[in-house]
Amino acid sequence: MGQQQINQYAIERTTFGDDDYYDIDYWNGSVYKTAKIKGSVIKAGASGIGLFSQTADGTTITNTTTETSLLGSGVGSLLVTANTFAVGSSYVLKVCGNIGCLNNSDIVLNVKSGSVVLGTTGTIQLPQVNAQTFELELDFTIRQIGVSGVADIVMNGELSYIQHSSTDLQGHNFLSQNNTTFDTTANNTLDVTWAWATASASNTVNSVVTNLRRTY
Repeated sequence: MGQQQINQYAIERTTFGDDDYYDIDYWNGSVYKTAKIKGSVIKAGASGIGLFSQTADGTTITNTTTETSLLGSGVGSLLVTANTFAVGSSYVLKVCGNIGCLNNSDIVLNVKSGSVVLGTTGTIQLPQVNAQTFELELDFTIRQIGVSGVADIVMNGELSYIQHSSTDLQGHNFLSQNNTTFDTTANNTLDVTWAWATASASNTVNSVVTNLRRTY
């Protein structure tokens, strides 16, 4: 009896997970070799594929000046394993949720991997916002890969919201770059943090929807 071919297998899976392994034949420059590849690596290298989707509300950040993660738990992964980034790798992250604050409230939004700040708004000032929604969109591209001082990431971001006294969409744009402490030879786990400058029960924010996908 001949060996069954892969295309003759019964279909048992319609999705692949980060911790799944798959057999591949790859060209090493002279001959084909057989190896295994992890699902998370396939996802990280595939353009247009969803990498993370938040399925639970994030922590409500209120009455504190402590820098706190804005993101909630979900499916998929915010981790990009060491040496997975390539020059030109590009991603988009969207975070949406609820916001309210006093007039002239200062905040700082940081995009981080561990303690490394990949991008930041710096201090921005918000007008009074009463029980509205916000959307944060981040687009970032890997310009160079390597260790700290060589690797280079550039990021464009937009935070938008409705001010309490109008129905007009308002917001802030920022452009940020890290070519000093970013390291693609190490694991990078994406996070977005929010810090209020003033602790007040009226200053409150939490995320409801977060999606990360690769665009190139």
